Amino acid sequence: MTHSAPLDIANTLGHAFAQVSATDSYSPDFVAIKNRTERTPLRFTARSTLPYKSEFRMFELETALSRAHGTSPGPDGITYNMLRHLNTTSLSHLLFLFNRMELEQNGILD
Repeated sequence: MTHSAPLDIANTLGHAFAQVSATDSYSPDFVAIKNRTERTPLRFTARSTLPYKSEFRMFELETALSRAHGTSPGPDGITYNMLRHLNTTSLSHLLFLFNRMELEQNGILD
């Protein structure tokens, strides 16, 4: 069955992920470890600045673009080649958006 509506696609993916992530998909040994591990509370209050908490930098964006293969565009129609040809100002705006999305996703910005 082919889906083209975004909601149908999202629901299909969600259903597939739910099936693979269901407890009955795992071995009893893994489930025991998983249950024990999930009882440990997560602590996100690191005192130091860790690399994964840093904003993306321009050289990281440029490196990622230079290493990306010329694959087909996504639903937005934007190709890596298009991004590679952006001027410095446009790349800076793109980098700002990526960092903004990361901050919002992590609940740092409301």
